[in-house]
Amino acid sequence: MSGDDWIRVPVGPDAAERRTVRPDRLVLAAVRTTTCAYRLIDDVLPLLAGDRRVETVFTVVPGSAYEDAVAPFLRACGARVLPWEQAVATRFDLALTASANGDLHRLDAPVIVMPHGAGHSRRLRPDDAATASGLAAEQLTHDGRVVPRTVLLGHREQRARLERLCPDAAPRAVVVGDPCLDRMRAGAMWRDRYRAALGVGDHQRLVLVTATWGPGSQLRGRPALVDELLAVLPADDFRVALVQHPNVWEGHGAYSCTGWLTAARESGLVVLPPRDGWRAGLVASDLVVGDHGSVTLYAAALGRPVLLAGFDPGEVTGDSPMAELARKAPVLASGPGLREHVEDALRNPPPVRTDWFDNVDGAHAALRTVLYDVLGLAEPPGPAAVYAVARPEARIEPVHTHRVHAHVEPGSGVVRIERFPARLADPYEVGAGLRHLVSDVEEPVLGAVQSADVLLHRGPAAPDWAARALADHPGARFAAVVAQGCDIRTRGGARIVAHSETPCDPTLFASLAYALTLGGRQPLPAEAVLHVASDRVRVAFTSY
Repeated sequence: MSGDDWIRVPVGPDAAERRTVRPDRLVLAAVRTTTCAYRLIDDVLPLLAGDRRVETVFTVVPGSAYEDAVAPFLRACGARVLPWEQAVATRFDLALTASANGDLHRLDAPVIVMPHGAGHSRRLRPDDAATASGLAAEQLTHDGRVVPRTVLLGHREQRARLERLCPDAAPRAVVVGDPCLDRMRAGAMWRDRYRAALGVGDHQRLVLVTATWGPGSQLRGRPALVDELLAVLPADDFRVALVQHPNVWEGHGAYSCTGWLTAARESGLVVLPPRDGWRAGLVASDLVVGDHGSVTLYAAALGRPVLLAGFDPGEVTGDSPMAELARKAPVLASGPGLREHVEDALRNPPPVRTDWFDNVDGAHAALRTVLYDVLGLAEPPGPAAVYAVARPEARIEPVHTHRVHAHVEPGSGVVRIERFPARLADPYEVGAGLRHLVSDVEEPVLGAVQSADVLLHRGPAAPDWAARALADHPGARFAAVVAQGCDIRTRGGARIVAHSETPCDPTLFASLAYALTLGGRQPLPAEAVLHVASDRVRVAFTSY
């Protein structure tokens, strides 16, 4: 820009007086969906942040079914959003976009196009198995002219496909790598922080379920998958989290999306927010159950074991990395073998190719060089900053009632206990051992408390609480106050105090005593070994 061009993006009738900063270069972020906005704001535009020579404004590229959500999101970020018609009437020094769709040819700026996900796997048209969205001539050209100044790619195989699909644009391609992948790799140092934020215990394994949008997603094919996983994976061994594509949230609304997951959320499901939560969730995960969305491909690139719960070959091009992943990744079992399949994938991760990205850990430096080259400015001193992905902000609902399976190992004094959220019935009725229902007094569902075999009160309670609880709930056999240890009253009038020198959740002690006495009908030993998850804890009992 030169002269008075700096006032060509007005802020009102007195624009010249109100604009106090005169940048050397004006950048337009052309955003079609919130997914594209996340890519630019989180992964790309920080490379320009802090440079007072550059100002960035935004516009919403019309045409997406999900565009209504974009402008409110951008304004919530503090961005200045220009109407599209104003944007196309203004000259910019650079226009950045993470989608090749829309009338980008109308922009008066050198345009840089990049993918908003892991490469280019989706078909442009359902009946065309070869043409990848983002690499097609009909997206990258207008009236025989190539629209973007630069096409950024994550891997050299994308260049080969571009040469075949749009040869005129191939000379403008630059393979820079993937900044999103690099940010997740940088976040590996914070993996424990991410896991703590998601409520994952030291001995728990995190199963991340990811679902893209559209009719071929696992949400459409296996809508109850998270319920199944929560129902069959022991709660002390596993945590389950869900990532849904932003288009799912915007297409149905957060009210419906969270409402459909009510039972799962009340059973411990962690629902990750659609912006940065999925990135941290991938870093924190131990196993990813996915479909043909980008998150699944990123999971494989991060070295996570991958199982497919949904895959629509009609959604992806046959020569894409996603298609290759689908040919090699196992399909998650259904039915009674679901738990065993998950545990086997963790013990013996299925081998899949993971080298679908070039310039790993170097994308930010390469991308910054491209941006400043187009802007005609010298790069700032020092290396390009790579920001680790943000810590996720996820609401975690407590589980108040559990189905408990207790397995007493004959002659060993060891009792293995597995807990499952009672809000979800076991669809396969698998597992042996003594079963009972444990509910704490915070359980809001009346029927659950009335059906409990063991009632819990966490924290100090009135001296007569246990007697009153047993009187009010004639089906319960134990009432336990859980504080430093576990103080149990049985329906027969006995008092049992359980404690351990080893740190352990004392609510488990009530189930241990229940299993050893078959609900208070047998004498209790002075000591037993509690086996939960990977821990074996020695628990002492004192009977009165």
